[in-house]
Amino acid sequence: SDMQQTKPFQTDNGVNLTQVVNVDTEMYGLEATATYLFSEDLIAIWTSSYNHTELVSDLYVRDYTNNARDADGNQIPDNVKGNTLDLTPRSKHALSLHYTIPSEIGDFTIGGTYAYVGKRYMGIANYNSEDSYERLDLQASWTSPSERYQVLATVNNALDHDWYNTYGCSANSTGAFGTPGDRVTRCGGNPADPRLYAVQFVAKF
Repeated sequence: SDMQQTKPFQTDNGVNLTQVVNVDTEMYGLEATATYLFSEDLIAIWTSSYNHTELVSDLYVRDYTNNARDADGNQIPDNVKGNTLDLTPRSKHALSLHYTIPSEIGDFTIGGTYAYVGKRYMGIANYNSEDSYERLDLQASWTSPSERYQVLATVNNALDHDWYNTYGCSANSTGAFGTPGDRVTRCGGNPADPRLYAVQFVAKF
């Protein structure tokens, strides 16, 4: 009860504003993790989660871009009761594999993690959403016999998939309701990092 959430809204002239409101929510979920050792050198880790979130109290959102209009052209606020909390996918899954190759000159390890993230909404009004996406991270490393030195190479987001951490649309601040272009004029957000290569050298003293 009384969970604080950010409620975005747009004025009649298209200015984007936000306010913090208290809402009642229902949340429950389940997470399961399994680890399997194929051999002393190969390990697999599987993680899955299910998460249900729902706004259970009335909350009205005024949004110039998305609200319906009455006969006089005035906004009709939307009641977002029953909507999903923002940035909360219903399901997530991940599988990690790591294989170690011991040798006289040190241990070599290769592995990676594949992850699936379900559909997410970018605000409690649920106007904007993002479909599920996949992510693959790869790793390879060498560790000296004394464990004093290590070289680690990584490829993050190896599939170079695009998804957003935030997303929203703005309306035309000078447009008149009922005329072409009076609603959405631009959309944008904070995208995830593209494919990234990195090499790290570690020396312990």
